[in-house]
Amino acid sequence: MGGMMGIARVSFGVLGAILVLVFLAHRVVTSTVVAAPLGGVGAALLLLYLWLDRDSAQQAVRDPTFRNTGRIAGVIGLAAAVVVALNAVAIRHDRSFDLSLSRTHTLGDQSVQILSSLSAPVEVVGFFVSGSPEQAAFLALIKRMALHTSYLEYRTLDPVRDPTSYRKYEKYMDPAALGSDRIILLQQERSEVLSGRTSEKTLIDGIVRISSGVEHPICFTVGHGERGVDADETLGGYGAVIQRLEGQNYQVMNRTLLREGLGDCDTVVVAGPRVGFLPEERELIWGHVSEGGAALLLLDPVNPDAVDPLATELARYGVSVGRDLVLEVDPTRQLAGVDGTWVVLDSDSFGPHPIGDGLRHSVVLQGARSVDLLDTEGRTLEILAATTQKSWAETNPASLLGEVAAEPDPETDRLGPIPLGVASEPAAGSREGRLVVFGDADFPSNQFVLQGVGDDLFLNALAWLSEEDAQLAERAQDREPPSLQATQAQMRIVWLVSVLAAPGLAMLAGAASWLRRRKR
Repeated sequence: MGGMMGIARVSFGVLGAILVLVFLAHRVVTSTVVAAPLGGVGAALLLLYLWLDRDSAQQAVRDPTFRNTGRIAGVIGLAAAVVVALNAVAIRHDRSFDLSLSRTHTLGDQSVQILSSLSAPVEVVGFFVSGSPEQAAFLALIKRMALHTSYLEYRTLDPVRDPTSYRKYEKYMDPAALGSDRIILLQQERSEVLSGRTSEKTLIDGIVRISSGVEHPICFTVGHGERGVDADETLGGYGAVIQRLEGQNYQVMNRTLLREGLGDCDTVVVAGPRVGFLPEERELIWGHVSEGGAALLLLDPVNPDAVDPLATELARYGVSVGRDLVLEVDPTRQLAGVDGTWVVLDSDSFGPHPIGDGLRHSVVLQGARSVDLLDTEGRTLEILAATTQKSWAETNPASLLGEVAAEPDPETDRLGPIPLGVASEPAAGSREGRLVVFGDADFPSNQFVLQGVGDDLFLNALAWLSEEDAQLAERAQDREPPSLQATQAQMRIVWLVSVLAAPGLAMLAGAASWLRRRKR
């Protein structure tokens, strides 16, 4: 009879343990509590087993070995409980931290704004070899993006392993680019195909193009010595920033004012003219703004004695452009080895306007003139950027020509801070358009943009003029993935340390410990 009772007790314990394990496994795999009754029955059987076998339990508790084992088990159980609790908190409150110096694993501010502004689903399909590093990089990037919107749907597809599913996307492909097309974006009836290396910049630009549904014509005036939008190799050209502009929802065109006019342009850009505009040309620009169009003027300094009608006529929009040259002598805003005509703007230089607000990268201006506000009715004006108190606006022609040393004269020169850019916006209900003026045309040039500075300020100005609010932020840089470069000798050292030295030291430490125990 006692044997039967013992078998029954053991059966209760074994069955109870099995049911509890089944419940825990089901809970972990499915994250549901459907098997909760099994867990409850299992716990009851375990309690019944402990009650029926309480005499044996009391004897075991008195055993010193059991007590030591219990303490160890308790510590292990407590550690396991802490790990489980931390894991549960981490799953419920998923957070990641980017500790890289270049913010490689952090989305740009503009990317977050664009993703957050999506109002319709965007399907993203990536074509990669299964298990390839390119597929892993794409999934890591698209998952970070999906954290900021519920409208991003994504998948990857291997054209070799799944040719049937691939065929439905072939109609979007360019046969001449077969093999280089990596990603397709689909939204309603629109599609975008991205080729080459996948990056945050290329994906965000594609999302902007497909989700906007609007292409803004940007017209650059020509015929007055302006900066060339097609100049990719010259330092003063705008080729690099134009490529970034065309990567989003903008169409860039050169425009001869008297022959072609500005009728089909959203925004007209005057970029560093060296020859004056004719009166008829100036009236075309002002008429464009008066009828609701936008204008961006980048005006380099001129000789104080020169006639500059285009700058003078800006007074009608509440903007005053100085006939001067801004000099900065604050060492924190200067570049090493250059004179005071090189002005560095950092995050503290920009006002609260959306064009400059949030910019963290510095902007460099080389040879700038002051741009300030005038009292005017019917428009809202704000200063976009300014220099420090250690700067001044030089007006002495002899100093500007290098004939005498430039020194601030409180009687004739304006002392810092000196405003360098102005945004002018019509009052509510007015049919006029927006206007932005900078006293420098160098900062969007290849000289600076190819070094990663200047493009955000220029692109933000055009985004504000085009009323593309989601694009008003610092943009992601098209960086190459981080990699470790090592010489052959360095690789040999790594191999020796990891394969021979580290395991060898561990073995020696183990042998020394064993020998010490043998001697005791």
